[in-house]
Amino acid sequence: METTYDVKVYKILTYKGAWKTTYTVRWVLAGKRWREPFGTVALAEGFRSELIRATGKGGAFVTATGLPVSHRSKSASMSWYTFAVEYVDSRWPELGGNSRKNTAKTLTAATNSLPVSAWEEAMMNADQAAALLDWIRRRPRGGMRLHAFFATLYYCGLRPEEAVAMRVKDMTLPGPDDGDQWCELLIHTATPEVGKQWTDTGEIHEERDLKGHADGETRTVPGHPALTRILRQHMEDEQLKPGNLLFQGETGGILAGSVVRRAWRSARKAVLLPHVFESPTGRRVHDNRHTRLTKWLNDGIPPAQVAEWAGTACRIRHGHPRKPGDSRTAPEPPLDRRGWVFGASPCRADPP
Repeated sequence: METTYDVKVYKILTYKGAWKTTYTVRWVLAGKRWREPFGTVALAEGFRSELIRATGKGGAFVTATGLPVSHRSKSASMSWYTFAVEYVDSRWPELGGNSRKNTAKTLTAATNSLPVSAWEEAMMNADQAAALLDWIRRRPRGGMRLHAFFATLYYCGLRPEEAVAMRVKDMTLPGPDDGDQWCELLIHTATPEVGKQWTDTGEIHEERDLKGHADGETRTVPGHPALTRILRQHMEDEQLKPGNLLFQGETGGILAGSVVRRAWRSARKAVLLPHVFESPTGRRVHDNRHTRLTKWLNDGIPPAQVAEWAGTACRIRHGHPRKPGDSRTAPEPPLDRRGWVFGASPCRADPP
């Protein structure tokens, strides 16, 4: 683990977006810039104070994550049980009695159900994800449009039904010449496929509030500069306006789940080795989300922050790094290829 003591912490940057205000902590580690957005100034000041305390004590920082060694050690060693308990403790004061009961039941069921290995087996490494996204981008029919959709799932950990419900106005993109190229996605609605026989309107899709959230509740997810470039080009290619669906089908309506699943299966079959194609690795479209959430956790992002970005808590399994001998473990990329908030993901899925 490479560390450094060359750290400088800057003032909090306040950004007033179209839907909410974001408070971003910024710091430089051995010449590399890092940043972490928060929804409240109190959370931002708390995190900034933690960085300053670490520097004041002469503590080392991990160059691969941008965090103090002490922070990384605490997060990486956290068990699922500890995460569940700390999550309940943090949410308890703001929940009503019924919500407390349901949260406890859900977390108990989750703890006793699927093993951690279920997510790990479905995870893709960076090279696999890059190859799959690139194949989809080159697909003759609707490839660029589908590439933007899958890249959003991969980079931001969205559920497919959340991504298809997004409007152009739900994005906050920086200007092409801005120094800060991170974008923000506002997630407020899900449009799952339930079948026309089950909806009041006779439509295949049903519009709902976010899973596990109160009516009207939203969440904001940061988007890597690589995704900013993809979405900006997508808007230009599709000539989208603010009120338009961000990801549309060929006729302009909601992007059909059958199209998404068929494209993903074709990409896996074309790109992956036969034995990998038959394995659970990236088998479902949803595994783009699982890969991102586990990657965030493995790279030391606090579980509570991952839960906030993911819009869930009970289903997150705290990730564990793969064994060095695992054939699906990608080699560590150079530091200048890392770009997530806590160095969580290399930009290996960028289009060439």
